[in-house]
Amino acid sequence: MAVSPAKRSFSLKHAALVSLISVVWSSSTGILEVVTGFRSGSLSLVGLGATVFIDVLSSVVLLHRFLGEIKGHPSPLVLEKRAQVFAGGGLVAIAIAMEFSGLNKIIHDQSSSLSILGLILASSSVLFLPFLGVLKYRIAGALGSKGLKIDGHITFVGAATSLMALFSLAITQNYHSHLADPLTACAIGLVALYLGVKELRGVFKDSGAIH
Repeated sequence: MAVSPAKRSFSLKHAALVSLISVVWSSSTGILEVVTGFRSGSLSLVGLGATVFIDVLSSVVLLHRFLGEIKGHPSPLVLEKRAQVFAGGGLVAIAIAMEFSGLNKIIHDQSSSLSILGLILASSSVLFLPFLGVLKYRIAGALGSKGLKIDGHITFVGAATSLMALFSLAITQNYHSHLADPLTACAIGLVALYLGVKELRGVFKDSGAIH
């Protein structure tokens, strides 16, 4: 069933808006999470912030793509592919960094301290990101946008990593366990690796199908 130009234009404006909200939210919380994670020695919090930054990169490219189509850009799908490559490559890089850092912290038995700000940031992400992810899925369905749908996947991964980081902070505080944080960081790394490889394979598969 064909979508009317007026309805598509309406959906495009909503897609641009949700991408902008994603950029603003993820930029502000991501910076705070990384800084707080480094100060408290929490790898899981650093991993959460780094994962959120990938959402920023993907959302910036998608925002450019949607605004481009609104203004009559001739090749919006090229920008969607670019967003997928940014997201996939970034997630793989984060995965490698998280696995290395987590294993290094386990080997050297390094500890982390409780951060109230870290708890607040992780809790707010657990509450807000699923709502944002659902919005992305709905608008992606209306537009037939694969890039926005994948960006929604990344948002839900951010929500999952927020929950894992929150769990790690709670275990560290209540049981004084040095292993909770690096093990959570490794788990976040595995999730990021899976999603990143899946995205990149999808991009190359689609490119091969086109050629």
